[in-house]
Amino acid sequence: MRMYDPPHPGLVLAESFDENFTVADAALKMGVPEQNLTDIISGKAPITPEIALLLAGIFPGETPELWISMQAEYDAWQANHNRQWQMQVLKKHNLDPSFMDGFLAVQQGLQP
Repeated sequence: MRMYDPPHPGLVLAESFDENFTVADAALKMGVPEQNLTDIISGKAPITPEIALLLAGIFPGETPELWISMQAEYDAWQANHNRQWQMQVLKKHNLDPSFMDGFLAVQQGLQP
């Protein structure tokens, strides 16, 4: 069963940091700019497979699959339920909202 509006995995990642292990520390160990992790933690960027692999390297016991599945669950929920997100995608691709009519009909159990 899908979680209702799952958190962005960056919020989960944010809980891993404190004064003893900071975002800057993680970025240095991973070999990525600190801004990349900051963007993930703030929900502005996704956890990519590359970042998932690097996170697994600094957090023993956590696998790339864990991070990738959290991101996929978040993305799938946004695509299926977040109307504001859907409209942003349509605007980005210069598409009319009617483009979604078939999807919305299927979502409501109707024939497109």
